Amino acid sequence: PHLDWDEDSYKIFDPSKTPNGTIDIMEKYRDIHNYCATLAHKTNHSFVPNCEFLVFDHPRWGVIPCIASIHTIAAGEEIFVRYGYDLDYCPDWYLDAWEKGAYTVPD
Repeated sequence: PHLDWDEDSYKIFDPSKTPNGTIDIMEKYRDIHNYCATLAHKTNHSFVPNCEFLVFDHPRWGVIPCIASIHTIAAGEEIFVRYGYDLDYCPDWYLDAWEKGAYTVPD
């Protein structure tokens, strides 16, 4: 079956359910006024990120995805994570970004 990336845009990688876990942010919780225990699902992608996905054991929600910096982040600098999609199975925008750049393949 063909995956509709627009429809599934709030299904994010959930490192607490490795190796292939996802968390589906329900529509009513996509607004930060309704859910803000973690904002990992609001973080933009970069092939050269300054953060990474980790997990956090939240007292109410249990184990949830979170992000942590991988180097010093300057005031006003945008926070990015690497989404880590498989290039054979990813949204078009991701593959286009990969093909247009000269990115180092992460270990």
